[in-house]
Amino acid sequence: MNEVLDDIKENKIKNIYYFYGSEKYLVNFYINKLLEAIVDKVSRDLNYDMFDDKTANVERILESMETLPIFAYKRVVYLRNIGLFDKKSKALLQKLSDSMAKISDTTCLIIEEHALEKGQGKFNNILKNQDVCRIVNCEIQKESILVKWIQKKFRELEKDIDTKTATYMLRKIGFDMNNILSEINKLSSFKGFENNIRINDIDQICTQSIDSKIFDLLDENRAKKSNKGNADIYKSYIYAGTSAKDFIYDFKTIYVYC
Repeated sequence: MNEVLDDIKENKIKNIYYFYGSEKYLVNFYINKLLEAIVDKVSRDLNYDMFDDKTANVERILESMETLPIFAYKRVVYLRNIGLFDKKSKALLQKLSDSMAKISDTTCLIIEEHALEKGQGKFNNILKNQDVCRIVNCEIQKESILVKWIQKKFRELEKDIDTKTATYMLRKIGFDMNNILSEINKLSSFKGFENNIRINDIDQICTQSIDSKIFDLLDENRAKKSNKGNADIYKSYIYAGTSAKDFIYDFKTIYVYC
């Protein structure tokens, strides 16, 4: 993912960026970095078009991609979760692919979707061209990475948190980076002029995530029953980014078989 920042630093912006994945904080972070680097505030209204699932229109999108920038070296066309792989978007995807194949160097097309689907023929083939396109998978980050990120964010707020406490905080509030940042700001405000973040501060201020509560339930259940394999499997699903809400309704079944 840092390749996006390298593109910006080296002034080698690709013509196409495709973002997908469960970690929306990272998706927004990298897209905003691209927008800041390509389009200045003065000319943004002239050189930036954003389309979502309500405003997406194939003619308008293609026209925007073919329009030359004004008082700038590039213009940005941002397709934000327009549902490219929906059945109703089949014609749009085909026409978009044709336009992407001949995209101008003066256009930067940013596509954000929930996933990257295989079997899309010409569209997928264009994305594979690394000279023109960069695919960015913004997945849920590993615990070790997030612990260091938590420590970095606290340092930016002139607060200190050790590795053990940061790990405890992460396991309590979950792996969603937007939520982590919100909890960091809550803790920082709570501590005021005090610098050190402690476990009792986290217990007092932070909201326990649904994922964390399910972990506790599974751990408790595993301690009571000999078959612990299912509990470990469901934990791995959550760490992989599966929403806990997707199986809460069926937790009775989980409890029976864990």
